[in-house]
Amino acid sequence: MATELNIEDQILTQPWAKDIELNPLLETFFIEILPKLTFLPTSIKMLQGFTRKDIKAEEVAVILRSNPYFEEQVGRFVDSIAKRQDKPSLEAAVVMLGMQNSRNLVLAMQLKRNITDQHPVWDQNGKLSFAAKDVVKCALKVEEPLAKDKDGYVETVFAAGLLFDYVAALAETRGVDKKVLEFMDVGFKHATRAASLGKELQALIPDFSLKKFAYSACLLHNIGQLVLAILDANYVVFLDEAKKKETPNLLIHLAEKRLFGVTSAELTALICRSSGVFSALEVSARHQAFPCLLKDRNKQSWQMATLMCMANAMSRHFKKTADTSDPIVTKWKAAELGDFSPTAQSLYEVVAKITI
Repeated sequence: MATELNIEDQILTQPWAKDIELNPLLETFFIEILPKLTFLPTSIKMLQGFTRKDIKAEEVAVILRSNPYFEEQVGRFVDSIAKRQDKPSLEAAVVMLGMQNSRNLVLAMQLKRNITDQHPVWDQNGKLSFAAKDVVKCALKVEEPLAKDKDGYVETVFAAGLLFDYVAALAETRGVDKKVLEFMDVGFKHATRAASLGKELQALIPDFSLKKFAYSACLLHNIGQLVLAILDANYVVFLDEAKKKETPNLLIHLAEKRLFGVTSAELTALICRSSGVFSALEVSARHQAFPCLLKDRNKQSWQMATLMCMANAMSRHFKKTADTSDPIVTKWKAAELGDFSPTAQSLYEVVAKITI
């Protein structure tokens, strides 16, 4: 008589560590999606440069001069707003725009070009056809509440939010239907709450070593779900039904593999690896549904996968309570965490800090 497999055995029977077998959905992902979700060199230089709060206009100018295309585009934008007879130097143009606005403009232009394969459009009056803040709005939204933090990781958070802007722009260009757009909006809200939870939860993990990526990793934990919905709108129906039935995250993960040929966590991992900024999160993202399997193999990745798993569970079942007997705690402490089990009181204190 066949015996029921436990969680670890179920996982180990899946080809997680093997090469992904391509199917039509994955072919589309690798050919049409992933290249567009990969930050290009100028964006990476800009994002990395702004990880330092004391970056100078001269340094931004150096980045722009390394790409004459964007050097010309920024100069054109300054000309359109300055209405000066004398053309300012590139350094002066950056100062005139402001450091953050210069960053936003360049990243918005590169996003538009990478997603649409088109040059920025200028109207007949010489004005740019879009406002940068409307293009990188997810990045700005997650950056804003952390702007006064002194940890130095705000720009890493900005980069994670920017990936959501890329996904949103991709969805628009591919003409996905309304239910997918609504799903993506809800997914981003869930992600921002998970990120806020992760920022607080990291203190509960002994010797947590990847503080730089704590918020960003929890923000990005479900980005693969949004991409899977773009690839197949049926995924929205599948996930909605799974959540209505209170399906455990691990079983959702296994069902994704069977139904779509790939899991959302695998897509998240591939996006992190390809981004050029978040490659350190690849292993954690891939194993976030079953972090306990990493514990004796890779401590850093286990810590991060544990954080992502718990932040996801707590965001999905978010509830403010001070009742130590509230059964909600059992939903927060996902079984896939293994022997990592923070106290109920510590979790209540984390939730109490969250305003999202």
